[in-house]
Amino acid sequence: MKKPYLTLLLLAFSVGAHAREYKSFFEFKVDLTDDWLVLPPGEAANIEGVDSMESIGLPATADKENFSRILKRLRNGEIEYYLDKKYSTGDSNNNVSVQIVPDGMAPSLDEIEEGCKSLVGDLEKVFSSKVDIASCGPKTLGGITFIAYEYRVVALPTHAIQYEIPLHGLFRVVIVGGSNLAGLDAVRRVTDDLAQSAIRDLSNKATACVALAKASYASGDYLKSVKFMKMAINEDLGTVADLDAIIMASDALSKLGYPDKGEKLLLFHSDMYPESRENEKYLAALRSVSAN
Repeated sequence: MKKPYLTLLLLAFSVGAHAREYKSFFEFKVDLTDDWLVLPPGEAANIEGVDSMESIGLPATADKENFSRILKRLRNGEIEYYLDKKYSTGDSNNNVSVQIVPDGMAPSLDEIEEGCKSLVGDLEKVFSSKVDIASCGPKTLGGITFIAYEYRVVALPTHAIQYEIPLHGLFRVVIVGGSNLAGLDAVRRVTDDLAQSAIRDLSNKATACVALAKASYASGDYLKSVKFMKMAINEDLGTVADLDAIIMASDALSKLGYPDKGEKLLLFHSDMYPESRENEKYLAALRSVSAN
């Protein structure tokens, strides 16, 4: 089994309420209360003036360098953050992160056991601190079995929860929650909700391929972005209805030096969905790709 994914927790990060549905950058939908603020890849990180915790209305943290690292990862399209506004403090800003990483092969129970045995040593190298493992083992949600573990970094006021969910043999959805003790139950609930929502929606292979296409595009890997959009359309022609994904794929083709193919993709979409010809986003994308 590959080592557990340890680029994990941004410990100093942070950013009763009515539930609302939020569509993740990675294509799944989840219900959140107003106690949570979402920073999606690309968008929030590029808003002018977003350069500190205070600038997004959350408790200040002294670790400015860490916040800069977070913004960089958001700009690179690597990760999406769900920020707990209710229980965060200046010392412990609670969050759950979601990212998609390569290698979606499902581990065997023996491989999960092996990974758990080496986990404490791996984590202590990452954090340069003693780590107490609360639990580590297989967890099953929606028919998918994956490795799940909880631990505490002794030198920090932080408890962590991590799930690594393999899907379609293509990728893992890595969900990491970090919290102080006061917010741990809330972070655990949202971590579980995100896991269940990702499994439910990304079990559709076409939807999963669109998520991979978006993640690849945001990170600048336009070739992979086009590859995964092609897989999504081949899997389900209805994917062509997703105008944002089609515009993204068209732009990726243009950036790869094939603006004619990008234009054809947009026209293919509007042939199937003529109402898009009145959509300003569609028209702007068509003008852009036609000019190249």
